[in-house]
Amino acid sequence: MTTGPRPMALKEPQLVTRGPFRTIVFKVRRGTGVELPSCCVRHGLPAVLREDITATYPAVRSEAMRRALFRQRDEGGFTYPVSIAGWPFCRRCVRRRTAVRRAVGYAFLVVWGALLALIGAYGYFGLGSVVAIGFALFAAVPVSAVLVIQLQRGNWELVAHIHSTHEGQRVEVRQPSDAFVEALDIRAG
Repeated sequence: MTTGPRPMALKEPQLVTRGPFRTIVFKVRRGTGVELPSCCVRHGLPAVLREDITATYPAVRSEAMRRALFRQRDEGGFTYPVSIAGWPFCRRCVRRRTAVRRAVGYAFLVVWGALLALIGAYGYFGLGSVVAIGFALFAAVPVSAVLVIQLQRGNWELVAHIHSTHEGQRVEVRQPSDAFVEALDIRAG
């Protein structure tokens, strides 16, 4: 069973380049860590918000999903959350997260509102049929599941393109901005 985020610090950043792609790899250790720059990792703009986030291993993101997919009850696990305090985000990142979460919320309200309106019309006016309501409910459940999955795109760790690797021993940042790399003062390794 996974027991929440590991209270560890980011240390020893390294820049890894593979062709046109760059990744910053932080080792995770106990104690005090690297001072994160005051610019956004994605855009290089000045940070307007510092948020505590949790980087997770990307393969299977939750304990419930792990159990459902692998039907295991072992103490091991496939998620390795690492808590990171004070990750910097710029206005564009904050707006993106807000827009994604609002759009998904509105879509969720529209789907379930339409279903409730259909049920209300059937009950009050006798319009439609039980079969139509059944089909609407049958469609609303998977659409809601897709919306919940899309809501994950608004999580801070996905906005910043970070995740943990090597069983929570490292945190990787994909495609960092030039300003973020320069602020960390690291060279390609």
